[in-house]
Amino acid sequence: MTYSRLWDANGLTPSGNLVLSEWEGAGARPLIPSSLNLASQSLTDRLAVAGSLMGAGRDQTVLSLPQPLHTRYGQGTNGGTYGYMWGDGWLVLDGVSDLVLQDFTLAAPNTRYEGHDKERGFNGIVVNNCTHILLRRLRFINMDTPIFLKGNSTHITVSDIELENAGRLSWGEWKGHYGVSHGAAHDCLIEDVKLGASVFYHTVSVQGSRRNVIRRITGTKLILDHHRDKQGDLSDHNLWTDIDVGTGTAFAVAGSSTNPLSIGERETYWGVRKGGSLLTSVPTWPKIVVVGADTDSLNTSGRWTERVAYADLTPKDLYQAQVGASLPPPPPPVAIEDRIKAKLMASPVQSFTEDEAEYLLL
Repeated sequence: MTYSRLWDANGLTPSGNLVLSEWEGAGARPLIPSSLNLASQSLTDRLAVAGSLMGAGRDQTVLSLPQPLHTRYGQGTNGGTYGYMWGDGWLVLDGVSDLVLQDFTLAAPNTRYEGHDKERGFNGIVVNNCTHILLRRLRFINMDTPIFLKGNSTHITVSDIELENAGRLSWGEWKGHYGVSHGAAHDCLIEDVKLGASVFYHTVSVQGSRRNVIRRITGTKLILDHHRDKQGDLSDHNLWTDIDVGTGTAFAVAGSSTNPLSIGERETYWGVRKGGSLLTSVPTWPKIVVVGADTDSLNTSGRWTERVAYADLTPKDLYQAQVGASLPPPPPPVAIEDRIKAKLMASPVQSFTEDEAEYLLL
């Protein structure tokens, strides 16, 4: 068992590079799903979501998308040949808060993924300029992009998600664009996303996104991507933890800018591995932290890498450990004498005064 040298007995991080999602902190609010229940149906128009949506379960409630957005609405405005490369969706959350979407499936037909920049709009859910949204226990089948988080949305939790496109006709080796896209979303938690053999050009992507936690993403080939653009939309202070990218990559960089300062800063990779092995070719992003690298470079040129194998690493999931470390300590147990005295004083048969109860305990 090996403790990282960035980790002390209190679970604190002296480097200041590691983050705890504010979803678990004072900024969070309890979300109560509304009574609006979904029935299986075929969507012919975009659904503007104004209230919580609950299905009976991923197997029971299926929303079918018989056509892409381009066929229904024509040319889009979100990039690429057909305008649906990095935005829009069949379920649209725009400027709303405190909603829950859970327990249903969004399914598109098995049409060929036409390729990067040529997405026609088999896009699932877009969350734009929203706060306190919970997407939970959802399944997406044959999507170009299942989930977009955009417009400086904050405190979005994406949890227990199944992405299925393994049987979809492919463009080269790829069968979808983004799995989960952060196009400026902050203080979000992305966890327990299951892909199996499904593959996306970018499994999880961040661009201009800060203080997010991405944890426990599973699949045979995962692409963890930092998007960059000419405007320098820097992503920083994101935590990637307990992820095995399989045959994929932990440090993908995509987009149009060649400026390294518009990629990532103070990013933390903790317990991220490639096919069970240590990560190689750590990038030179400013103040990056990689615990699980194939080299030790402690605070060298503003970077921190540690050679700690996943099997030996403690804690393996830094987010989970930080949540535990941030909880207040439980109250001390009530002394046995005080409990007995309280029962004596409250006895319905013969009650005692406090002095009498204390005398009996001597």
